[in-house]
Amino acid sequence: GDEHFFHKIDPPRNCTSTDRIFSIFYHTLGGGELRPDEKTYKIKIYKRGKTNIRYDWDKGGKAMMLQDGNVRLRPVVLPDDIRLAVPWYRDPEVLYYSEGGASPYDADQVEKMYRHLLAKGEVFIIEIRQADRWLAIGDAALCTDCLPIVIGDGKYRSQGIGKKVLGLLIRYAQSQGRNKLRVNGVYTYNERSRRLYESFGFVATETYADADGNELIRYELALRNGTP
Repeated sequence: GDEHFFHKIDPPRNCTSTDRIFSIFYHTLGGGELRPDEKTYKIKIYKRGKTNIRYDWDKGGKAMMLQDGNVRLRPVVLPDDIRLAVPWYRDPEVLYYSEGGASPYDADQVEKMYRHLLAKGEVFIIEIRQADRWLAIGDAALCTDCLPIVIGDGKYRSQGIGKKVLGLLIRYAQSQGRNKLRVNGVYTYNERSRRLYESFGFVATETYADADGNELIRYELALRNGTP
């Protein structure tokens, strides 16, 4: 794919922190004047059939945005995104399949969860394109020992979004030079998630039980070095 290096253009002051992340590409393509003291960012755009798969990094190698067609991942913004996530972690289906039937989360618990994951890796908000705007529908994380994906809005489950998200995370991990991905635990009754991970080649390495006796499966995937 083509590589483009460009300079960051400061967005308007009234942009939110989330808007600021995504204004960089727009202002650069818009022909904004470049200043030599600006930071340099990197974009890779890959073609898969008629779909562009886009990866944006900052100079330190952290993802700014990962995108496959109408699905994109952006870094979580705290505390702004907590209000988006609380309804997802109060959904009975999410709590059953992802958290083993835990009690509904409040804002403090969601923030604690995100900060725990951020201490180990990167956390993303899953967004889909709806008409002329992007809609947040779930979250995902890329950590050394886990790879959780939650489609929090039930209207968008079983539509192939999780497959796009996992594909983006795998390619991003490859670009970082990782040689292995681990999924800490998928409940054995969560057949939808098991099929998703196994379809990408994840191999079950261990079965164990949580405190309530529910069985979970740990998975691993060996990665080829290099970019996607």
